[in-house]
Amino acid sequence: VTNLILNAKDALLDLPPEQRQIVVSSEQRGERVCLSVSDSGAGVAAEVRERIFEPFFTTKAVGVGLGLALARRIASAHAGSITVESQPEQGSRFLVTIPAAPSAPPASPQPAAAADGRS
Repeated sequence: VTNLILNAKDALLDLPPEQRQIVVSSEQRGERVCLSVSDSGAGVAAEVRERIFEPFFTTKAVGVGLGLALARRIASAHAGSITVESQPEQGSRFLVTIPAAPSAPPASPQPAAAADGRS
């Protein structure tokens, strides 16, 4: 999540401050949890979207191109996925989807201890 937010921040650097927007949201969809990180940046070109999750692929002057590859590997290790949606000049949205944790059964009530320490 941190990498997605930092990437979104970088995507906004060329915009005036009043136009910079990052939205982080999550929701449960059935048995899956979806985390979304959206930005109001310039968007990701189609040819970049095709390679954006490849290790060592980067469009940045500084960086080695491992952040999104690692994010995909982490999501995959948890039976999940990460995708990107983007429109030129309208920003990007990265969506991480993983299985929801199973609901815990309700806790069994415990008998109260007697005031004098005896049960």
